[in-house]
Amino acid sequence: MSLDAVALARRLRRLYPKRRIQVLLANPDSTPSISLEHYKDDCVAFAREVLGVELTPDQQEIVRAFPGRVKVNSGHSVGKSYLAAVLTLWWFFTRNPSVIVTTAPTKHHVETVLWTEIRMLAMRAIRKLPPQFLPKAAKIWDHPDHWAEGVTTSSGEGFQGRHRSSMLFIMDECEDVDSIYWTATDTMYQPENDHGWLAIGNPLTTSTQSYLEDLATGPDGQPKWKLFSLSALNHPNVIAELTGKPPIIPNAVTLNQVRQWIQDWTDPVYPGDQQPEDVEWPPGSGTFIRPGPTFKARVLGVRPSSGVDTVFSLAAWNRMLTPSWNNDQCWMSGTGIQIGVDPAAYGDDFTALHVKSGPLSLHHESHNGWNVDKTAGRIKELCSQYSHQYNSWAQLPRPQMKPTDVDVLIEADGGLGVGVFSHRDQFHRWKLVTVGGSSSIVDINNSKMYYNVRSQIWIEAARKAIAGQMDISRLAQDVKERLRLQLLSPSYEVRPDGCRKVESKDEIKKRLKRSPDDGDAILISHYSPASYTTTMVLKTEQAD
Repeated sequence: MSLDAVALARRLRRLYPKRRIQVLLANPDSTPSISLEHYKDDCVAFAREVLGVELTPDQQEIVRAFPGRVKVNSGHSVGKSYLAAVLTLWWFFTRNPSVIVTTAPTKHHVETVLWTEIRMLAMRAIRKLPPQFLPKAAKIWDHPDHWAEGVTTSSGEGFQGRHRSSMLFIMDECEDVDSIYWTATDTMYQPENDHGWLAIGNPLTTSTQSYLEDLATGPDGQPKWKLFSLSALNHPNVIAELTGKPPIIPNAVTLNQVRQWIQDWTDPVYPGDQQPEDVEWPPGSGTFIRPGPTFKARVLGVRPSSGVDTVFSLAAWNRMLTPSWNNDQCWMSGTGIQIGVDPAAYGDDFTALHVKSGPLSLHHESHNGWNVDKTAGRIKELCSQYSHQYNSWAQLPRPQMKPTDVDVLIEADGGLGVGVFSHRDQFHRWKLVTVGGSSSIVDINNSKMYYNVRSQIWIEAARKAIAGQMDISRLAQDVKERLRLQLLSPSYEVRPDGCRKVESKDEIKKRLKRSPDDGDAILISHYSPASYTTTMVLKTEQAD
């Protein structure tokens, strides 16, 4: 056999594997009589005329946003996996060549939920579709440049190395998809090509990569995603049942479910107490309900302003942005000047310094690669600069604040904090904070409230924020953006002994791709140790 013949045979073998040839021989009429490529720009018509299903008005708006990055924050039982299945079949049968990669948090969800939905839609289609599903596999196969599959791995490698001119990426239940998948998909997604990316899930917290993606912007400064919400209250079943008609879509949300959720997750709104986020229910009744965090996330498809398990809520953050303190108030209250320092000298971590007077933040800066000498020198400069500024606020006679009167709290992280502290010289109000040490705060039952000092610092600062005792309105916009990501990301857990533990720096860094140094600096500046001492206690095994 000539070399040309061998090459041709190999190419045919790649394009037409043995199983596909057997299927075509056994089902000679299985291929649609006409091409489906004319549905490439009309997923709604494809769903109706090929699959024989009708998308809801909200779903239609979402599918018309493709190609592009489309992120959907969704309520319960409104057809998340169903919508992902429709998109998978539409993309595969209207684009050849093309590649579709789907994922979800667990193998069970990929195979049993999402791909079961895909198979059922294909089997029930009113237009006969080619039988290209692999047996017992979450995969449709045509040829090496035309296939769709479901993947879920612990490392994210299943999402790497796929580069085609037409690709669709789907993340079902994206709230629980690990950040490594988002990063891997970003490396393959090419907006200039015919690429689509659907991320859909319940927006439960502000501690996930999914939440960070809600805030993300592209190189042009515009939002990275086309954002949508799917509310259970707008579902056709609920709308139909409110008018006395039966539900339209099987196995989807019902009016009775909504009524139960309202009972469990909302509060009634009394006349004269209506707020912007309240919801009129039933529609047109003139009565309102106040959604709790769970109702917002699981019913309205809206990320809650009070995080379900995050330390800082959106409500706390918005309070921090509100100007509520001025120079005169700080001086009259005798708040003085405080500086929080989170030192770092190695790798991609940053030394962060935060200056405040009581609740009012005055200055924030961060630097990469600074040694202990440079950090200590900069702290002394800030002590001099802001003690002078504080004195300039004086309205009445009062002893002048000296640079050595400034309270400086330094995180004692390994040898760095200790090294900075050792350069204090005559600055005797510099103190070390051992964040990994045991917290001494107990509740009325004498039970430990916090796992360690770090947890105490974060949770008590969040309480200050919601009470209007943290005003960052004067800080630069880029600093606010960094603080927002770093403060709203960490979550906490209630341990079996009842104490609360904030996740460690290492866990946060995996998600943010950067240590929350800026956030730690501002929170340390707000920390109030039980007693000031220059005695250092080394970190325990609980250290983060």
